[in-house]
Amino acid sequence: MEEHGGNIYNKQTELDFSVSVNPFGMPEQVRLAAEEGLALAGQYPDRKMQGLREELARFYGVSAEQVICGNGASELIYALAGAFRPARALIVEPAFSEYRLALEAHGCQTEQITVLEGRQFRPGDQVLGAVETGQYEMVFLCNPDNPTGQLADTGFLEQLVKVCRKTHCRLAADECFMEFVPEKEQNSLIPKLPDGEGILVLKAFTKMYAMPGLRLGYLLAGSREDAARIRRMLPPWNVSMMAQLAGRAALKEQAYVAGSRERLIKEREWMSEKLGRAGYPVWESRTNFLLFEGPEDLQRRCLERGIYLRDCRNFAGLGPGFFRAGMRKHRDNERLARLLEEMAEKKEIRFRENGKKTAR
Repeated sequence: MEEHGGNIYNKQTELDFSVSVNPFGMPEQVRLAAEEGLALAGQYPDRKMQGLREELARFYGVSAEQVICGNGASELIYALAGAFRPARALIVEPAFSEYRLALEAHGCQTEQITVLEGRQFRPGDQVLGAVETGQYEMVFLCNPDNPTGQLADTGFLEQLVKVCRKTHCRLAADECFMEFVPEKEQNSLIPKLPDGEGILVLKAFTKMYAMPGLRLGYLLAGSREDAARIRRMLPPWNVSMMAQLAGRAALKEQAYVAGSRERLIKEREWMSEKLGRAGYPVWESRTNFLLFEGPEDLQRRCLERGIYLRDCRNFAGLGPGFFRAGMRKHRDNERLARLLEEMAEKKEIRFRENGKKTAR
């Protein structure tokens, strides 16, 4: 069982749907900037990442002291867990497994609230009630959520911020997929950072800018003090010059972002309709991937035909029969849709009345 998507190195994979990376590739100017950084590989990278942090600060309207950069968002998850070492932390599930692993690696006790299917996996009063008890020092929320693609209601976010401030609970919001949401400004917690002590927003260049191999994430902290604590947990020279220069170039590619987002929304809606018509239960998504249900061995069946899906059974609250497909270019999406339609037509999948299904 794979812990994460993207492990194509021991498989015969023609199309990798297990990752949720922009299929239109790294923008040309970003690639050229990375190559410029490679030419500087004979010297140490800027340890303070001053240029990148200043440009991120201008982009988001915060101070450079509130910006922490890391070797991918995953490094920053471990850094913030180590910086604060909460005695008890709450994780809103289903969610990225590294939140729990990072917290437990630093001796933290973790508890999970699994958002039920009946609410379309959107967090609500159950989460607010748990935080309001005052027993948690940190809460992790992925928004939009991975792997469900759900976006938390803005009213819920407002209430969560208030409850966290009241109970002195730090709120770590993973917004790595927010760039794929058209109304990202209204749904992000970043606008609350100027007066957002205790708010920590995780972001990454990985998904939208198609640069997972360069490893570049960043964290925006509501207070300079929190940012300094997290920064002390990171090793020196943790971000290469290739990644630093690529990140600075990426911030200038907002036309690319808008165009990619528009095209991927169309692909997601097209794929959702195709799978729904074929009989697969598909969950509403606001980002660049879809969560759907199929037979437990669907990943293996698809991989036999060169297509790699993300099996989501290791996400809390999901289990066997849930799969995630990151949207690719249309011709690739057509190939996946045809394969799944053929399986349904050939009765390889038997659908029950309640929408669940089993392999024949």
